[in-house]
Amino acid sequence: MNRFSLMIFVTAFLNAESFETFYQTGELKERFEIKDGVREGLYQKWYLNGQIGKQSFYKNGVLDGKLTTWYPNGVVKGTYPISNGKLEGTAKYYDNKGNLSWQVYVENRPNKNNNIDLSSWCLN
Repeated sequence: MNRFSLMIFVTAFLNAESFETFYQTGELKERFEIKDGVREGLYQKWYLNGQIGKQSFYKNGVLDGKLTTWYPNGVVKGTYPISNGKLEGTAKYYDNKGNLSWQVYVENRPNKNNNIDLSSWCLN
């Protein structure tokens, strides 16, 4: 059996296909939609323990909207404003108890490979 199973649910609305991936143990890993060959709308990813780990939004295959990450214990890890694939606005990072560790205002910063890593240029 493959490490991950993929279940496809076809949505008639707007020619979008909904996808869910699962861990080998059966727990939900990801949920997202593909429209015209690219991601569209809500993307969610969970930890193996069932806690949400990441939530973001896509428009025409590009990150667009608020990206939120969580720790495995369910506490918010960070919030990142994304506009047309670029960090734009106040990004916030929290410790694993939910206390604000730092925040930084970002203007037109490219989000390389859809990974958020502000640690190299954050303000404490």
